Amino acid sequence: MIVRRSSVCISVPVTIIRFYPATLFTAIALGLLATLLAAAAPALVASRLAPAESMRGLTPPGKGRPSLAERLVPPLRKLPIRWRMTLRGIERNPRRTIYTVLGVVLSLTLVLVSWGMLDTIQFLMNRQFVDIQRQDARVFFSAPVGPAEVSALTDVEGVLEAEPLLELPIVIETGGGRYETFLVALNEDTAMRRFYTENGQRATLPDDGVLGAVGLTDQLNLAAGDPISVTVGGGVAWSFQTTLSDLIDEPLGSMVYISRAYAEQLAGMPLPATSAMLTYAPGSVAGVVRSRLVELPEVAAFEDANAIFDTMQQFMALFYAFVGVMLAFGAAMAFALIFNTMSVNIAERSREVATLLAVGTRRRTISRLITTENLLVAVIGIPLGLAVGYLTSAAAMASFQSDMFRFQLYVRPTTFVWSGLALLVVALISQWPGLRAVNRMDIARIVKERSV
Repeated sequence: MIVRRSSVCISVPVTIIRFYPATLFTAIALGLLATLLAAAAPALVASRLAPAESMRGLTPPGKGRPSLAERLVPPLRKLPIRWRMTLRGIERNPRRTIYTVLGVVLSLTLVLVSWGMLDTIQFLMNRQFVDIQRQDARVFFSAPVGPAEVSALTDVEGVLEAEPLLELPIVIETGGGRYETFLVALNEDTAMRRFYTENGQRATLPDDGVLGAVGLTDQLNLAAGDPISVTVGGGVAWSFQTTLSDLIDEPLGSMVYISRAYAEQLAGMPLPATSAMLTYAPGSVAGVVRSRLVELPEVAAFEDANAIFDTMQQFMALFYAFVGVMLAFGAAMAFALIFNTMSVNIAERSREVATLLAVGTRRRTISRLITTENLLVAVIGIPLGLAVGYLTSAAAMASFQSDMFRFQLYVRPTTFVWSGLALLVVALISQWPGLRAVNRMDIARIVKERSV
């Protein structure tokens, strides 16, 4: 939030609502196309099925054989027969198993893309407004000022420290092109601005070089250690050659940072300050300090770092709601898929289940075997879904990147764990209706129907 001396807030419109009919019709067309493609394959298979064969029910062709897991791990052949039945049941209908795994992958992808966007935005906001920008506030001067005016800010009650900051428009030229940005001059020992490399290590302002944002690599194909030519504008025009000492990772902007001492050495003269970063004394009230600062004649504008962070969090409320909807759809998709698979599985194996019941197998045991089989299929799909979801999330976040915004994917390790566990919970819940059908199964009726 920026407050001018007249205490008038600058209101920036950020919400534009407009209805695009093309978006609606495209969504409807894609929904119909997906439905058509999903129904076409099973309808084609059903149309080719002979009536007599369909009346007999599903009979697995060929002889039984050890499952793939048993062939790869021979000790598994010594498991009790009921567990070997579970392993072999996965391969009973390879097509259905593959479709189930694919559905688990797609469901996890949708969940992880949403959750990954949420983690990334939260991480980047904390990186920018908590880790990098360490000041409590920033004041902008009506005209460039010297060290005396900056030091005078600490005389204001509630202000603990003040650091000068100079921003100048520059043009960077290399063999790879030309790019316009800002040169930011800071005290070499600044405590109100931190710099981090791409691997998360702290960086400091060099004595005879500059730091540049990683976004410069996309614009000028630069690397750490490359020479650059800088032309400075903004009323103190001069040009110099220097070295890009290191690349720093910042979510916002592609600026170049230089120590004030090195900048003055290159300019050959003392440099003023266009703004100052401030920290408050313990126990100070931000609103009171702000009102005192904006009354100073040299202060033209005031920026509260905490207020900006809070405002950004409020603006993200709609984004969080959008992510919540996507998470809900991912869970619903997983539930519908596993529920349908479970229902078909029980319908196709009704004679098998009835036979097991007829020979004395308890219903609880059958339910446990079917549950284990379905969970094993889900477990197979979870690692694939996490991998595909991560790659898709990275591509989605990269599509938002520009020279001014760097959205590098960040996913908390716990997100992977909770996503996998959430899918297992959905798989368990979605089996409940099918397992109830097993408990209500009429053995005599099924045997009679199949014997006709």
